[in-house]
Amino acid sequence: MDKPLVSVIVPCYNHEKYIEQCILSIVNQTYTNIQLIVIDDGSKDKSFDVISGLKNKYNFVAEKQQNIGLSKTINKALKQYVEGKYVIIIASDDYMLSDRIEKQVKYFEENQHLGFVFGKAHAVNDEGDILGVFPNVEIQECTFSSLMLINYVPAPCAIIKREVYDVVGIYDEENYIEDWDMWLRIADKYSFNFINEYVACYRTHGTNISRNYIKMAEAKKSILIKWRSHPLYTFANDIILLWELSVMAAKDKRAALSFILKNYRLVKYSSYHKSLIKLFIPSKYLKL
Repeated sequence: MDKPLVSVIVPCYNHEKYIEQCILSIVNQTYTNIQLIVIDDGSKDKSFDVISGLKNKYNFVAEKQQNIGLSKTINKALKQYVEGKYVIIIASDDYMLSDRIEKQVKYFEENQHLGFVFGKAHAVNDEGDILGVFPNVEIQECTFSSLMLINYVPAPCAIIKREVYDVVGIYDEENYIEDWDMWLRIADKYSFNFINEYVACYRTHGTNISRNYIKMAEAKKSILIKWRSHPLYTFANDIILLWELSVMAAKDKRAALSFILKNYRLVKYSSYHKSLIKLFIPSKYLKL
């Protein structure tokens, strides 16, 4: 018990099929000083029945509430329950590898100047079959500017120092991409780092919020606009234009092509090439 307490927040919504695997991956960690907080955000299935059964066996914080949304649920956990030095937030359809917390806490304890630390995840399907790696980009440096170009921090793979929330505030309850918004706010005040090890499994299926492409693109654009005047964000207008292009391409590809021809300088941002190609070419013709 001399190890620092780690608070793990699991927001759950209609994940009856996955929540047990998620919880078991936390209570069976090689690291033992864990505060587990599971909040069911008004699930319509039997998620809370599963949660209650596991609570009786493993004795963790469990609550069922009326649906208020992901960010509000996380903020509620931060304000009412979290007691740890470090915080992990993991969705109820994802799960951890068994030594994840032990590895990340050890690294954090040796690098106390950092605001958060993250690893990589296996991307898995509904059955748990490995599909690939997340993020699927090479991380060369962890800086505010590089993170502004593309969100390469997988939400289920990050561990955050609790005290940073006192500095940067809690999650934006109006934004659809609460994690990227938070990473940028922390990166503006603290250093952060990547551990090149698998720490979790990220579930990709039809109910992921990332499937709603237009809504995601609009949310990213709104986040970027917040930082338009930041001294390190010299390419702000170009990246905002890229997300406008993404929304346009999803709605009207002909208009988007015309947009590219008028703003050809945007092709220099190689981080976005793969996404744009997928928008214009049917997936059956791609091997990406």
